[in-house]
Amino acid sequence: MSAPFPARTRFSICLPRPLGAGVAAIVLTLTAHLAARPADDDFDEDAPMPVVQPAVPVTNVFGFVFGEGCDAGLARGQLDTLLLKKIAAMHVVCDLTEEQTRKLLTAGRGDIKRLIDRVDEIGTRLKLVGPEKARDKGLIAELNAIKRGLTSEFASTGSLFDKVLKRNLTAEQNARIVTLQEVEQAGAQVYAEAIGPNAILEISLSGVLFADESLARLKVLTGLQGLNLTSTPVTDAGLVHLQGLTNLRALDLTGTKVTDAGLASLNRMQALRRLELFNTQVTSAGLAHLTILTDLRELNLSDTQVADAGLAHVKELKKLQSLNLHKTHVTDAGLAHLTDLTSLEWLDVSGTQVSDAGLVHLKGLRNLQWVNLSSTRTTDAGLAGLKRALPTANIWKRRVRDQD
Repeated sequence: MSAPFPARTRFSICLPRPLGAGVAAIVLTLTAHLAARPADDDFDEDAPMPVVQPAVPVTNVFGFVFGEGCDAGLARGQLDTLLLKKIAAMHVVCDLTEEQTRKLLTAGRGDIKRLIDRVDEIGTRLKLVGPEKARDKGLIAELNAIKRGLTSEFASTGSLFDKVLKRNLTAEQNARIVTLQEVEQAGAQVYAEAIGPNAILEISLSGVLFADESLARLKVLTGLQGLNLTSTPVTDAGLVHLQGLTNLRALDLTGTKVTDAGLASLNRMQALRRLELFNTQVTSAGLAHLTILTDLRELNLSDTQVADAGLAHVKELKKLQSLNLHKTHVTDAGLAHLTDLTSLEWLDVSGTQVSDAGLVHLKGLRNLQWVNLSSTRTTDAGLAGLKRALPTANIWKRRVRDQD
């Protein structure tokens, strides 16, 4: 059984405007604890959860709960956005039907109306007693209770959304929802976009203590399209659990302990378009495992042990548009392997031993738009020659000031 992770609670902020049904890419800030929202008369102002104590009397209850400047309309928009984000993530995770989506949306908007009406009713009571007496009457405690429960409003036991969720999802769908909630409790950020066949779901665990055994939780999230594991303690053993995530389009392994052996677990991820291997223990030999990823568009090998032999494998990635070789062991001989990568638009060879002789191999890459040659052995003459061959490209080399 995976070890538990400390929960991280996130707070909502007032959004500048409500989003429509085609909700843009947004962070799904579900609560890290999905316990029931405390009842009004059970709220404890001395609880450890920080609450806002106004320095001046509350005159705008919606601004107090949802953020400065919010009114009922903006608050409703904020909650509707949260609802759409939640359903978008669920759609990808458990493939909601149109009927399930419709019922959840209706139930969630019922919860929104109930919450808005509740805040409005408190505002009416506040006007009757006056803002100076609001605390004595328990109104500030009620508002703080609502603020604390904002992110769990659509998951609280007893909410319309929760009831519809339990009645209409299958056991398998509910299991996947639980997995998503567990991952969030570990500290993940979930990004969801749209609802329907074009829905996108990405999870970022960047900097989270999410170890190899914990990655087993993700196996059921087969619709996942983006996964960021930057600076996690993940090793080759953890990547084995991800082999079934065949819909992944972006995978970031920056700063992990992944080696050549771990890359063998990626060979089923043939939908991958972006792969970040910056500051890993990958070498040239490991890149042989990537040749099957023929749809790859972006590859970051910066600060790895990759050398010229590795580029003999990279040359098989014909759709590659971006290649980062910063501080690798690549030389002029390695660049000779790139001559057939005619889709390449972005190339970074800064911090390598590349010289003018290597630039000759880049002159036929007519789609190159940006080349970084900083801290290489290239000269002004070499740069000028490359510029003549690629007149539209931005060829950049940082100048190092002479030491006094």
